[in-house]
Amino acid sequence: MEVIKSNEITDAINDVIADINDILDEEREERYLEGIILLYGLIENILKVALYYRMILDRIDELAKEEVDDDAISEIEKVFEFIKNLDFYKSLRFALSIRLIDYDFFHELNEIRKNRNSVVHQLWLLQNRKDNGSLRKELENLATQTSILIDILNKLIDEVGLGIEEIHINNFIK
Repeated sequence: MEVIKSNEITDAINDVIADINDILDEEREERYLEGIILLYGLIENILKVALYYRMILDRIDELAKEEVDDDAISEIEKVFEFIKNLDFYKSLRFALSIRLIDYDFFHELNEIRKNRNSVVHQLWLLQNRKDNGSLRKELENLATQTSILIDILNKLIDEVGLGIEEIHINNFIK
């Protein structure tokens, strides 16, 4: 999987990426389910971080014209609170509506969202089935989709520049 560039959230995300790469490379079947659950959460959080960057990027010219005062900081905080309070369902639709993601990727992520929601209800089935082939396939798919999201986020980080994430970005990672 691809590594994220930002310096504030790098450690947490890259640690998960390293774990997932280890699980897949070493074929650690007993950890497939753990990797799937980790990536479900990571995908949602990376999407929210990317939405935050996109919204900041869309407002960066306005904010640059103003002095960095309480109103500008208040605007950034409002954007942060808005994004933070979105659930996965709304985050996906918002990302599609502002063209952060295309429809095909939206469809892939929406399927992941549906699967994530059903995993909690079917967790005992997955553990009892011991179907490592299905678990590995799901883990590989999640890793692929996570890499695509990280690429989107890295592009936004390049556009915005490092520094913006220091305001609130760590609060997205739960």
